[in-house]
Amino acid sequence: MSNSSNPTSKLNQIFNIAHPIFQAPMAGMISTPELVAAAANTGIMGTIAAGYLTYAQLEAEIKEVRALTEHNFCVNLFVSTSVNYAEDELIAASDHIDLVCQNLGITQNQTYPIRDDLPDFEEKIQLLIDENIHAVSFTFGIPNQVILDKLKHAKIKIIGTATHLLEAILWEDKGADALVLQGLEAGGHRATFIGDPLQVMQPLNALIYQIKKEIPLLPIIAAGGLMNAKDIIAATIIGADAVMLGTAFLCSSESGASYAYKLRLLEANELDLILTKAWSGKWARGLKNKATIELETASSEVIAPFPIQNNLTQCIRQHGLKANNADHLPLWAGTGFTRCESLSATELINNLLSELELFK
Repeated sequence: MSNSSNPTSKLNQIFNIAHPIFQAPMAGMISTPELVAAAANTGIMGTIAAGYLTYAQLEAEIKEVRALTEHNFCVNLFVSTSVNYAEDELIAASDHIDLVCQNLGITQNQTYPIRDDLPDFEEKIQLLIDENIHAVSFTFGIPNQVILDKLKHAKIKIIGTATHLLEAILWEDKGADALVLQGLEAGGHRATFIGDPLQVMQPLNALIYQIKKEIPLLPIIAAGGLMNAKDIIAATIIGADAVMLGTAFLCSSESGASYAYKLRLLEANELDLILTKAWSGKWARGLKNKATIELETASSEVIAPFPIQNNLTQCIRQHGLKANNADHLPLWAGTGFTRCESLSATELINNLLSELELFK
């Protein structure tokens, strides 16, 4: 793996991992404690997806992971930003969700709270400090300087996420220890926090080349469409110091994806991929299904901003989970999803490491 295969490399030393591979945070109960621990136990960096979690939920997950591994792991947080919306916009978005539920045959028996922020952000920061978590990664923006200073004072490693050069430069200026570069191939939410996500997204390898040329000293973690050893080698040759895999783990036995979700991944093809913001209010890549098609019938004005839209569609997701119905779930996946395998995470990682050995 180029210089990254060297266990004494800078990035391996920073994060105290044997292999420069990161398990991507996948929110919505996909990155289970079992998946995070399995990743950590094989010598890569496991990551708790805590963007939507409350303080109490994150505290419980940290305890669960620590019961399964003695190794370091990372926690990912979504950066809270203010949301501007009018009451009539919320009503229009809510009415559209009601219509979608009606068309899908979903009876709404439960009312979900509508939040315009993310839960317990600053409290979760303090929890990471109190729990002496090794690393924290951020998506959708950069926390304020007070928070960054607190984390640095606590010697917690900071990982930013960028989708283009300007975002990368801002993270470097803030003193990030490493930077996740999200290529357009990535599944799930676009992490863009400056500019139009669809206009600024770039193929991963082009993004790596550009950022490494402009910011050569900042360790780069490449993310987006990486599924096997050849993908990883290609990214490291261009300049990535490490890689992040998410979709590759979706069909693993430790993944929290439902059986129906996993089955759809194994049966679908590339033509089923779609970029949509109808589920959450932010653009995200996944597979088309009945709910997504119904949600997409709304004009952009009827889709509430993140995270409000994410709350509004919770009724559909909960029905999909209870009924094990893949047509009523957001099926996030990257462009490499057709190479998903039904293996344990440990088997998947060990197979990957064995393949990488052949390239040395």
